[in-house]
Amino acid sequence: MILRFITLLLLSICSLSHAGLPPVSFNTISAVDGLPQNTGLAMIQDKVGFVWIGTEDGLVRFDGQSMLSFRKQHNNVASLSDNYVSALAEDFKGRLWVGTMGGGLNVIELTHHKVTRISNLENADIRSIVPDPVEDAIWVGTGQGLYFLSVKGDGLFLEMLDIFLPDGTLMENEVTGVVLLADEIWISTRGTGIGRYNTKTKKSTWYQKGTNGLLDNTFNTLCVDSGGTIWAGGQNEGLVEITGTDGEIQFNHYNSNSQRGLEASYSAV
Repeated sequence: MILRFITLLLLSICSLSHAGLPPVSFNTISAVDGLPQNTGLAMIQDKVGFVWIGTEDGLVRFDGQSMLSFRKQHNNVASLSDNYVSALAEDFKGRLWVGTMGGGLNVIELTHHKVTRISNLENADIRSIVPDPVEDAIWVGTGQGLYFLSVKGDGLFLEMLDIFLPDGTLMENEVTGVVLLADEIWISTRGTGIGRYNTKTKKSTWYQKGTNGLLDNTFNTLCVDSGGTIWAGGQNEGLVEITGTDGEIQFNHYNSNSQRGLEASYSAV
């Protein structure tokens, strides 16, 4: 199983850490080996160990040797809603959520590979999917904003969050990344910077280019590491490390032009 292989690989790397970095080799898996298309847009390893790869022409489950494909089939609503797979996430119940560009959201029951299309988000561009750590729910970043989708019994309940920009208008931009930290949701966007939304107070705080310390307003992804530090992948200004407390958020920029990777640190209040 691929999970066992990855575990052995990590143990081997750790055992060599004191002797320097081991040599690295790359094996390429492409359309010749069974991928429906060579552009990988999303990837995740499920709890069993299978690797799921979203491409511009379908979804693939890879077990280390063979591939199982999932694609849109005309006149079959029990297939993917679109073949352009842009986001993947597995929830705590073992369901795989599959986001597409222009085709909305799907969910796959991994035991029987049953595909269900989420009709309330049909035709949406899905950029990011994050399972809720407490509820049977997911947070979905789309081309039109942030949604909360909860599962209650056999029903699905969808809510669009009313997040307001600094000028008082409702945010309807692409949400490319979502990070959940206690009562706060951090989001990265294309065009309006990085935002923080408090789920209790329903208030938002924005960090934007110039006045708020950032060098850019467009970001492609957002994640949090094991130490609680948030990282944003920029479109034009490289990688951004977000540190600090409520009143003193710091943005550290890393890109190819900066000395030792560190370009600058900014404080935004």
